[in-house]
Amino acid sequence: MAAFVGGAPVGRRLWCGTPLLLSPAAAAGGRPAGAPAVASRRGGGRRVGPAAAAAAAAATVMRAANGGGGDGGAPPPPADEVVVAGPFDGAYGSWNLTAGDVRGVQTYRAALLGCAAATAAGVAGGLGGVDPHLLDAAAAAATASLGVAFWTIHVYLKPAHNLLKALWVLGAVGGGVLGAATWADGGLLAATASTPALLLGWGWLFVGATGLFFKEALCFGRPEAVGLAVGLPLLTGGHFGGGGGGGGGGGGAAALPGWEAPAAAAWAALFVLFAARKVWGQEVVADLGDKSVFAMLDERAAAAARAGD
Repeated sequence: MAAFVGGAPVGRRLWCGTPLLLSPAAAAGGRPAGAPAVASRRGGGRRVGPAAAAAAAAATVMRAANGGGGDGGAPPPPADEVVVAGPFDGAYGSWNLTAGDVRGVQTYRAALLGCAAATAAGVAGGLGGVDPHLLDAAAAAATASLGVAFWTIHVYLKPAHNLLKALWVLGAVGGGVLGAATWADGGLLAATASTPALLLGWGWLFVGATGLFFKEALCFGRPEAVGLAVGLPLLTGGHFGGGGGGGGGGGGAAALPGWEAPAAAAWAALFVLFAARKVWGQEVVADLGDKSVFAMLDERAAAAARAGD
């Protein structure tokens, strides 16, 4: 840490589970620049999958609740602080996976899955010509799930995390106001299909979602994340620039220009695939990043605050 404070840190990734800042001392200590901060685990490198982490978290929390987590009569730690795996080697020290970490990652991934399911249901309903008000209900569910994902995602820089939250608030509030104003005429999605300029009021949700997908693509390189990150601005930007081809409150595929309907369906299917792979096919620690970096950044912020007093 002294070397970090005394020397210029090397900028690294903004979003991912690799060290954002590597000091000269950390780089000289044998960790190559950009090497995954959670690539190794002391004592054998055991992988921590989502099911194993959830089972370990449930078991250890239960033991703590039954009074079996203390040493020498000491009270057990709070449920969120119960260690379920570790220690892992980080850029600025070792760290442990706790039950709270597991629950946070599970919440983030469940929110993504909920958002993907609501999005797919809305697109399918739109193509099927259902009541357009039902499409707004699906959009509201997707918006709520996206908000949970924005609040529980792990991002090293707080300003970047706060930006995601601000974009969600802008989009959710704008969508709520416009949804109420257009409800009598078929709802927000039907109105936006025919009047793309309405995206200026609630399209900030898509801007934030693009940032999330970009983070996922940058960190893990999965093709579906890349497709989502590229496809969403193409879809929304294409609709916004196309001037609309909507059918107003009629709903259905006719409410969108010809190319947008199949493109939206393909994007929604990709979103479901992405979310499913997050929930059932990725280690829990992958979405945490390097907790020692979070601790270092917190310590640095606290030191700056003390210096300013």
